[in-house]
Amino acid sequence: MSIFYNFIDRAVLYSCKGKVSELIVPTRKGKTREFFAMNTEKSLMLKDDTLFVNGDLLVNTVDGSKGFLVGLQKSTAGAVQGQLKIVNATADIVKIIAKFNGSKNIGNSEELLLSSLSVFVTDVSGTAKLYDAGLLDTTIKKVITVANTDIKLAQRIKIDGSNYQINNINTTKYPRLYELQVAVDTR
Repeated sequence: MSIFYNFIDRAVLYSCKGKVSELIVPTRKGKTREFFAMNTEKSLMLKDDTLFVNGDLLVNTVDGSKGFLVGLQKSTAGAVQGQLKIVNATADIVKIIAKFNGSKNIGNSEELLLSSLSVFVTDVSGTAKLYDAGLLDTTIKKVITVANTDIKLAQRIKIDGSNYQINNINTTKYPRLYELQVAVDTR
């Protein structure tokens, strides 16, 4: 018998588009006292026969919160462990199109490619840049979202009324998800 059933009284029903809803036991991540981690990341215990996979966007059917499933792995106790990055914003992806009058650039226009995209956003601090050699100098935020081939470098991402430029797309850190590095968009 799976250890999952020892915690069934704490289980919450989660849904995922195109899949059958499943019971999951969410807990806070580790013993942290950092409020950001407590509010935006959860540890999960899933049934050993779960159909959920890394990169799924899960919806808590009790409170409606959403999150990206990452770090899914089988445990030795017959259950599956994972991490949930709680969605904390929505974003629009926009293609910038230069307008010309003859050979003179007279401005830019926008073409909306993706709207109301669920994202997990974190600010990048000086300390983060010190310890993460993969961060670009101009990066001010990291954004996790569902992998989508419409997302490309140099596009604009709009989050909470602010414009950012996509400077890096990490396609390997999280399976089926993109981690974007963004900078202030001055175009």
